Amino acid sequence: MTIAAAVALATIGHSVQATLIIDTGTGTLENSDNELLTVNYEVSYDSGSGKYTYDYNLEASAGLTSFTLSAYTPTVELGTDGIGALSALIYPNSIEWQWGPPYFGQPLSDTQSVNFTSDFGPGYSGWNVDSTDDSWINPPNLPSPSALPPPTAVPEASTFLAGGFMLLPLGIGIFRRLHKPILID
Repeated sequence: MTIAAAVALATIGHSVQATLIIDTGTGTLENSDNELLTVNYEVSYDSGSGKYTYDYNLEASAGLTSFTLSAYTPTVELGTDGIGALSALIYPNSIEWQWGPPYFGQPLSDTQSVNFTSDFGPGYSGWNVDSTDDSWINPPNLPSPSALPPPTAVPEASTFLAGGFMLLPLGIGIFRRLHKPILID
């Protein structure tokens, strides 16, 4: 019976790790020349590592030369997207990916993807994108790491249930002892 109880407690106490998508969306801007810029983004949280992943896909009507995102950056790790960039720079309050001018007559791509992970959850920040033809500057509306502290750990319901089952034998022993008939000789 005690082995079965131990297996049950181990099963109840096991937590599930998952990646949760927190926010997705699309931002579209038009400049004075009627050229469009579209930014698709996704923010997800990995409960196993406790990190947030920020993915951005940019599409412009001209070759992209840089993307700068205002962000709280003390714990940023750049991802594999954006490796084609000439440089990816992390400043105290921003991240900048630069693709630079076209080299040897090769045109820049009008689509780029960048991603990074952070310990900090999303807030909304300003950003700007430069292309070979124009520049887009936008007010804060893209998710980026904010200076808010990371979320605190909250025990799962199964943890409380397992704790209750562990105290059950103690409670039953006390109950039996209190309700045991007293024999007077």
